[in-house]
Amino acid sequence: MIPTPRLPHAPREPLATLADFLAPLHMHFHRSESRHAMERYLTGLLTEHPNKNCDTMAQVVPGTSEQSLQGLLTTMRWDEAALNAQRVARLQTLATEGDGVVIIDDMGFPKQGKASVGVARQYAGALGKVDTCQVTVNLIYAERTIAWPVTTRLYLPAAQSRQPGAPGVFPLGPIADASRWQRSIGTFLIGCASSPLPNSSARVGSMTTVQTR
Repeated sequence: MIPTPRLPHAPREPLATLADFLAPLHMHFHRSESRHAMERYLTGLLTEHPNKNCDTMAQVVPGTSEQSLQGLLTTMRWDEAALNAQRVARLQTLATEGDGVVIIDDMGFPKQGKASVGVARQYAGALGKVDTCQVTVNLIYAERTIAWPVTTRLYLPAAQSRQPGAPGVFPLGPIADASRWQRSIGTFLIGCASSPLPNSSARVGSMTTVQTR
């Protein structure tokens, strides 16, 4: 797998490759402030800076502020689903080596405090133990040389479910998206570390191979 190169320092001007990637997506941002915030936010994610959030990235990415980056995620209007659909459509036009798989797996992010949705004591794969974290369920397309995120959803722990005593809410979006790939992908892998898949016994540390054709 070819690793994604990281930037030791964030440049003031947009990266040429990033600008080319974002250009077709500008249609989802009606204001120049939104387009600029998106470019600066992604530039920050590409840096080597640890513990990335709007506050810390604003300190190392020139030409932006915490307010601008936070506004991109909270108040600026753009259609996340439409943008992601266009991004994935671009993926499907790229040349392939023909050995790709679609992986459904979860990822735990250490997270303290109680203000963020989904934070609870649960299994965090990044730590290899139960700790306070958020968990996302992710759909990723992978070949020998590339890995491309398709979609992701937040797992809602049982304590935050709308129905007291109900199990945690497993997001079905990534599984539904995986079904749309069945015509072109012969296999997808299911790994689940935090909770069982619906109608499945897959649990901590397991990986299930599913043949789709």
